Amino acid sequence: MGTEITYHDGFMVMTDDDGTATTYKADGAGKWIPIQLESEGWRYQLDSHGNPVSGEKLDDKGNPITDPKLQETVTIVNVYDRQGELTGSTWNYSDGSVVVRDGHGVPTSMTADGWTFDTFNADGHPLSGHKGELTVTITYTDDGKVVWDLGKDLPKLTYDDEGNLERMEGSDGWVYDRFDKDGFPLHGVNTAAKLTVDISRLGDGSWEYDYSDGSTLITDEHGVPIEQWVPDGQGGFLDLVFSVDLAKMRDTIELTTKHQAGILASFDSLSKKAAAAAGAWQSPAGRSYEALVGDVEGVARRFNALFDEALRRLKTAYDSYVEVEGTNYENLKSPPSKQDWTRPPYEPHETSAAPSTRNDVVAARP
Repeated sequence: MGTEITYHDGFMVMTDDDGTATTYKADGAGKWIPIQLESEGWRYQLDSHGNPVSGEKLDDKGNPITDPKLQETVTIVNVYDRQGELTGSTWNYSDGSVVVRDGHGVPTSMTADGWTFDTFNADGHPLSGHKGELTVTITYTDDGKVVWDLGKDLPKLTYDDEGNLERMEGSDGWVYDRFDKDGFPLHGVNTAAKLTVDISRLGDGSWEYDYSDGSTLITDEHGVPIEQWVPDGQGGFLDLVFSVDLAKMRDTIELTTKHQAGILASFDSLSKKAAAAAGAWQSPAGRSYEALVGDVEGVARRFNALFDEALRRLKTAYDSYVEVEGTNYENLKSPPSKQDWTRPPYEPHETSAAPSTRNDVVAARP
């Protein structure tokens, strides 16, 4: 086995054992110029140095994909030094992801779906990354699975070789092993608690959690609890309703803050008037206003502290629902698609490896 060489209509195609095919075109001087490369399921158009400048993903039969929803393309910007050597390249994919490679084709950074990756394995696949305050460590198993470990108190996500979410391990002991098409869990097991749960999406977008102990939990679309039924031990159920209207809670915080400022302004005005009266009333009785000033200021301080504590608790509760639950919800769909973390590796074209003239090719043929 070796490189297979074929000719047609002034073009030459060299196909390696791994299926990589490079197409050359003869110029007027009889030299072969690389113009196209097919590798790892992609077809690239090449620049005069033999490196890709654009590409499209092919279907399983090696043909361009016609379904717009499945099409994927890439535009590459190559950087060369004065000697014409490739020093780096930026690969801009149609899904918005960007891969930056050094002069040897080794990725140095990648961004996709808000994630930034900065370390890679020998295949060019990311090993670690971050998205805002989230960080991830990625490992690849021998059977083609990919494990995303989001760190302490956050899930560990396992994907199969097709990029489908297969397993989610939570820090609370729950392990989910069945998911819908959007990656939301449908079944889970908590060995320590001796519980299982079946999860289903309801028509209004809310979720129902049916536990093996007979209890049922209803949450809104973001995982915020709304209602729960718990067996009462006598054949009936306790109905617990703890729905929170986040919009009303937010309005309450804003209104309370506004009223706090208004009442404090009134206290300040009263204090100033008492102080003015104490200064203008030059008599033994006038000193009583000095005490009143102190009392007003003391009441204002205690009132302000009370309002501050009330607002702190309201904001903490609000943030708990909006931010914590929201973050957990986002974590279920935080990794980008499989195509982003399994980009095909690329090695820059070596023109010296290709025949330079038609005679060289003829001489090399058996």
